[in-house]
Parts: sequence; C-alpha cells; structure tokens
Amino acid sequence: MYGMTEALAPSNYQDANAGSMDNPFIIANLSNLRWLSENPKYWGDGYGTEYPDLVTVQKFYFLQTADIDASETENWNNGAGFSPIGSESKEEYFWSEYDGQGFKIENLFINDTNETNVGLFGIVINSKLSNVNLVNTLINSGLITGALVGSAILSEISNSSTSGIINGITTEALIGGLVGNTISTQIDRCFSTVSIVGQDLITHSQMGGLVAALQEQSSVSNSYFMGEMSGISLISGGLVSGSRNSFIGNSFVASNRLLENSSNFLHYAMNSTLSNNFWDYEFSHHAEGISVLIGNNVINDCFALTTIEMKRATTFINKGWDFDNLWNISSDINDSYPHLR
Repeated sequence: MYGMTEALAPSNYQDANAGSMDNPFIIANLSNLRWLSENPKYWGDGYGTEYPDLVTVQKFYFLQTADIDASETENWNNGAGFSPIGSESKEEYFWSEYDGQGFKIENLFINDTNETNVGLFGIVINSKLSNVNLVNTLINSGLITGALVGSAILSEISNSSTSGIINGITTEALIGGLVGNTISTQIDRCFSTVSIVGQDLITHSQMGGLVAALQEQSSVSNSYFMGEMSGISLISGGLVSGSRNSFIGNSFVASNRLLENSSNFLHYAMNSTLSNNFWDYEFSHHAEGISVLIGNNVINDCFALTTIEMKRATTFINKGWDFDNLWNISSDINDSYPHLR
C-alpha cells in the first residue's frame, strides 16, 4: 500500500476573486484535479429541465498549467478510478469553463459503470471545454461514454484530443472517442485516436470514433478520427454514429480497423447537413461511407478517397479547407494525413 494523492484546493483558492474569469482556479497537479472532481459546489449551477431553456446562474473558470500524470487513479475509489466531473447520479452537473492550455492529462482510469455518463467530464451544460489533451486514457464504459465527456448539452468543445482505450461493457450504450452524446453542442478542431472495444455490446448500441450521437443543432467541424473500433455494434460510424438535425463539415476519417459492418464516416443522417468531408476507403477496406439517410439531408462534397488522395494537401484546399490557419500536412505527423495546427 502507498499513500494516495489527496484532494488539494488550487493555490489561488483563498483569493477573493478565485474561480472568476480574471482569476481562474489553477489546476496544476493531480491533487487539484481530484479536488475538482470531488467538489461539486465548484462545478457551477443552473436551472431548467429542457435543453433550450437551461440557464446558468453560477459559473467558475479553471486553467490547467502543467501536464498531469493520473496513473494513480487506477487505485482510487475502491477500483472505480477517477470520479467524473459532472455526475447524473449525484444530480450535479458541470456548468463552467475548463481550459487545458494544451497540457496533457495522461493515464486517466475510470471503471465506474454505475454512472450513466462517463468521461473526464460526466455531464456538461452551458459549458466550454478547450485545449484539453487526454493521453492513454483507459475507461470501462457506462451507458453514455466519451473519453472527454459523457454528455454535452448546449456547450462548446474546441482544440481537444483523446487517445487510449474505451471498453464498452454496457448494453445499449452510446460510446464516442471524444463525446458520447451531444445536444445543441458545437465541436471544433478536435480529434481522437482512441480504440473503442465493444466487448459485450448488443446490436442496439452506438459507437462513433469521435461522437456517438450528434443531436439537435449540434455540429462537428475541422475534426477527425484515426483510431480503431472493434467488437459488436450494428450502429457505428468512423466519425459519428448518428447525426440528427445537426451539421458535420471539413472533417475526415482514416482508420484501418473499423467494425466489419461499420460505415467509414457516418452510420445514419437524419435531417442533417454534411459538407466537405472525406474518408480513406482504401485504408479501411470499407466501401460504404454513409449507410442510412432519413428525412431531408443536405450533402455537399462528401467523398471516399484513396490513401494517396488523402495525403495530398490540394485535395482539401480545393474544397475550401483552411490550410493557412487550421490544417497542415507533414510527412512526420499523422502518417502524412492532415493534422490540425
């Protein structure tokens, strides 16, 4: 046995304006991160029962200032691991803003399948998550799981990435490499290389490389998936499992290991808009990019490409992708596939 890292309030906790936009709570180490996960009173607060009418009444701000090694979380909470920030079982949600500043959180472990929403953040509402990089995460999933967020409602997620493994051990689950479920949430400049393993999933479960369920005016822009999916799921897509009344644009999938019956890019679209998206069908050995179209969808320039085409900058520049500010291609990054600047 050895001493566990104890929860420790941020160094600026005693400041009169601590947690404000001008003086955000400093998350500098694992002790501070544990303090955040175990203190719902600092997750913010709001009211409303339906997502268009949710109102934030108290918001806090958090700023990560260093890389954090979370290996020890494997031994926390009697094997349940890290406790997600925002919990449906506690009826306490995250209504605030977290800026990771590009620093890493490595080796995070979560094994709490009693929670409906599982991830670094369980449920976020009216929140902003930016510049968060999760590396080598290991999650044994709950009903709704994403490495970064289980469920995001009326929120913004940007400049963030995830890697590691999500083991889908719950039936009828929603599992995404970045986010499990979104409602009226915007995702921009994000990517995942997570491996999603559907160990005991029944066929009604949904698996998406980046997002499982994209719903009600949500969007994914300038993002990609280069991880893996394996196991059992009839509703799975390389980037997103299902899009309903939402938008996906300027995004791509390059994976040589998707489920046998998976769609390269998206399983189903319902009343959604897709624009300038691409997938490497040659690398994945799958011909189908989008399996099911329901209702009125608008699809502009969504193409299956060869590996050579996917590694050529002009392919994307000719379709309006911003290679001056957002994207680049380099032989030593992403195996020559596009990467985010």
